[in-house]
Amino acid sequence: MLQPRTKRWQSRMNHYFRGNEKRVKQRANTFFLLGLAFLLAGFAYLFRMAA
Repeated sequence: MLQPRTKRWQSRMNHYFRGNEKRVKQRANTFFLLGLAFLLAGFAYLFRMAA
């Protein structure tokens, strides 16, 4: 998924995950799924309040 592409961000991620690109991508996907889940929960909550 999308992540910041600045050199500082990439170097921090590489240092944190010790250069394991698979774990970096896994982290991005995890945050994407979490954000999507919260967004859907928010829409469900709004729909429930409106109906």
